Amino acid sequence: PGLPGALLWMRTPTPAERHPIGVLLDSTGITIRGAGSYRETRPYHSKAERDALRRRRATLTLHPILNPTTGEAIGAILSPTNQGDPVLGAALVRAATRCGWTIRSVAADGAYDTGPMYAALVEVGCTDIRIPPHKKAAPWDTEGPDAQPGAAIRNAHWAAVHHTDPEQRALRRKTWKARIQYHARSLIESWMSRVWALSGSRCRARSADARTAEVFAWIQHLNAVARHGRPERKLRAWAAGWPAAPTPAPA
Repeated sequence: PGLPGALLWMRTPTPAERHPIGVLLDSTGITIRGAGSYRETRPYHSKAERDALRRRRATLTLHPILNPTTGEAIGAILSPTNQGDPVLGAALVRAATRCGWTIRSVAADGAYDTGPMYAALVEVGCTDIRIPPHKKAAPWDTEGPDAQPGAAIRNAHWAAVHHTDPEQRALRRKTWKARIQYHARSLIESWMSRVWALSGSRCRARSADARTAEVFAWIQHLNAVARHGRPERKLRAWAAGWPAAPTPAPA
C-alpha cells in the first residue's frame, strides 16, 4: 500500500459480488512471540531477566475491511504499530477500489474521523459515511483554501451530535447512532473476537514472512468458515399442516 513495513492482502470480487457494498473498518493488535517467549510461563530468576523478555515482545496491528453482508474480510493490512488507523484505513479503501470493489458505505469508530480518511472515501465515490466525530471536535471548513473533501457530510454528523451540555451531547450521540444504524459495526468486533479465539491474539511464527503468512491464513480460514457455515435466513409463511401461529395473549 505504499507504507513502510505494511503488507496488504486483498481478494478480488466474484461476478456475484460486483455491486456496491457496505464495509466496516477497525484494527486490533497481535503480539509477536519472538526468541525467549517460551520462557514466559516459567518463573523469572530476576527482575532484569523479566524486563529482558518483555523487551523482546513486539506488536503488529491488523487492519481488516469486512463485508457485513457475507461476514467475510475482503482485505487486510498488517503493519507496525507506529502507523495510524486513518492512514491505513484510507489505504485499504483505495486498494479495495483498485481490486474491483465498489464501496457504497463505510462504518468505523471515531479514530477514523480525520481529513485523509474522508478524502479517500470521497475519492472512491463513497456517499454513506458513518464515522462519529470526536467529543471535542469542531466543524470543518467547506469553502476556501482550508476546505476538506467530505466536509459537508462530516459537519452534518457533527451538528447532529454536538451540544454544550454533556448529558445532552451523550443523548444526541446515542440517538444519532440509532438513526444511522451505527451499531451494525459490532459485526467487525465479533469477527475480530473469532481471530482472537483462533490465534490467541499471538503470532507464533518467528520470521517476518512466516508471520505474514500465518496472519493472512487466519483470515482466509475465517472467510471459508463464513462462506460455508453461514445460515441463510428466509421468512416463510405458515403452511397447511404446520402448528398454528401463536396468538397474542389478551391484554
